[in-house]
Amino acid sequence: MASPLPGIAGADWLVANGKGRIPDERKEELKSVLLRDLEKRFSGATGLQAQALRLEVDQLVETGRISDSNLSRLERRVKERLGGSKTARSESGYSVARTERSLLSNAGSLTARQRPLNGEEGSFQLSRRLSAQAAPEPKENDKSTSGGAKSGSLKAVPEDGDFSRWSQVAKLANIKAEEEKVQKKVSVRENQKELREYLQSQVDYKKTQKSHRQVEEQKLFEVQEAELERWKLDQD
Repeated sequence: MASPLPGIAGADWLVANGKGRIPDERKEELKSVLLRDLEKRFSGATGLQAQALRLEVDQLVETGRISDSNLSRLERRVKERLGGSKTARSESGYSVARTERSLLSNAGSLTARQRPLNGEEGSFQLSRRLSAQAAPEPKENDKSTSGGAKSGSLKAVPEDGDFSRWSQVAKLANIKAEEEKVQKKVSVRENQKELREYLQSQVDYKKTQKSHRQVEEQKLFEVQEAELERWKLDQD
């Protein structure tokens, strides 16, 4: 059967498995397939861009559903993000089966001006805007001159919302990586503990068997010795 989305990341997986709910046990497999396909298409993605690519894949897979439209939307969002397009922020998120499991469901789907600000994010944005508005204009005597030409100092420009969002993405990616490292260490320690307990049980078992064998050999020796004594008496 021909792929309905030729050249789109994950199209072959969709053809082989069909659209709909993604089984929990297949999610990691699908993530690997999508990352492999996207990294081939966007080989220049490094640093924050690579982290953003992985976050988009995580967000799609954690929605719990796979479809033609979701794969096309993933391809488009990754292309727009890595290409620096502003339109990626205004596009709606992926269709979800369980929205409570979506990772950063509102990250990149709406700009700061298009969605209401609340909590710490709203306070941070409001404080930044007020600081920018309250910044005084540079005075004429503060400007440097060179060869009679006046060169004005740069005004303080509030940080773009995208940079703050990318920073949060990077922090989340680092936190997730650290959690995975901790989980791997715990898993290794547990495996080592199980192996140590198994080896100790084998050693204890062999010691017990050896002790039993020695007891049996001693009994056999005593029986043989007694038989020998009786044989000697019979010969006399």
